[in-house]
Amino acid sequence: MRTDFARSGYPEDRLFAWSYNTSKSTNEVLSGQFETYIHTVLVRTGARQVDLVAHSLGSLPTRWHVTFGDGRDMVAHWASLAGPNHGTDLAWFCAAWDQGCRDMPPRRGS
Repeated sequence: MRTDFARSGYPEDRLFAWSYNTSKSTNEVLSGQFETYIHTVLVRTGARQVDLVAHSLGSLPTRWHVTFGDGRDMVAHWASLAGPNHGTDLAWFCAAWDQGCRDMPPRRGS
């Protein structure tokens, strides 16, 4: 995705990618790690806010950060591409060994 943004004219020194360990909780734990990463990007670039484009499971900790963390002040725009925002039944296939999958099943009856 970074390559596509660069081809579209975005400066490469303003494009960042965050990686994470899916065995951690996607919400409480990873959103805190993501917040630390965003602070690093803001210091490095001198920007006041960032724009976020999240994909798939990455949508959960980034959305948590924007909604419940300090993201309202740090994030100008947030876009989720194919994020499991309402959960996914596919999460049950890996829930036995992966915390990220245990965070993604759809909620029933609530």
